[in-house]
Amino acid sequence: EWCAGRSCDGKQLILMKQTHVSLFTGIGGIDLAAEWAGFKTILQVEKDELCNCILSSRWPGAARIKDVGLFPEIQGASIDLVSAGWPCQPFSTAARGRNVAADLWPKTFSILESVRPTYFLGENVQRKPVARAAEELAQLGYRSALLRIPAAAVGAPHLRTRWFLAAHSYGEGKRSRAFDEQMAGLRKFPDMDVWQEVDTSLGMDDGVPGRMDRLRALGNAVVPQQVFPVIKAMADVGSL
Repeated sequence: EWCAGRSCDGKQLILMKQTHVSLFTGIGGIDLAAEWAGFKTILQVEKDELCNCILSSRWPGAARIKDVGLFPEIQGASIDLVSAGWPCQPFSTAARGRNVAADLWPKTFSILESVRPTYFLGENVQRKPVARAAEELAQLGYRSALLRIPAAAVGAPHLRTRWFLAAHSYGEGKRSRAFDEQMAGLRKFPDMDVWQEVDTSLGMDDGVPGRMDRLRALGNAVVPQQVFPVIKAMADVGSL
């Protein structure tokens, strides 16, 4: 039985089925979209105490660790999806050139090299880091699509532009072609029926449930509706 709901730093994580691993989870915007698309999040990596309080409430069955450098060995099954919104401060215009955070992509790459998930979903505020990631993932045999998706594209009353890297390990074949078609189709976003109005007296409508709405945590968050079409496309291709 894997160590769900408790610390598993440096231990083995034994899985019974294919699932989703979330790196640099934040308040779980990507994880929530993955849940909507049918994935089960079994491991979250997040160091912020406030975010971990939110995550433990929303995903009580998931294992959590605070240090990406203590990523556990995973046994028993392959992983369908790894997601990572590695820290954007080194690339954000808000940093104004200051060295405010380390670039954690190398650690992310090391985990992907070890885990070899079927899919990888990367997120950042600029194109450059996700384009670099796509080039390096090609060395592992992944084919990637880069997508620039503002939250406004799915009905949010604010821009919140993000770059997403959607990568798969299918190589050539039916699923690879289907994946490429799905990514091309995301140039036109479908009408979303999962958006809900929330009280905006303390900030913007970010599409996350009210109990997850914490001003300090929302700054780097991904709007779940924003990334849902990408993850749903992965789920659809995986079912072929």
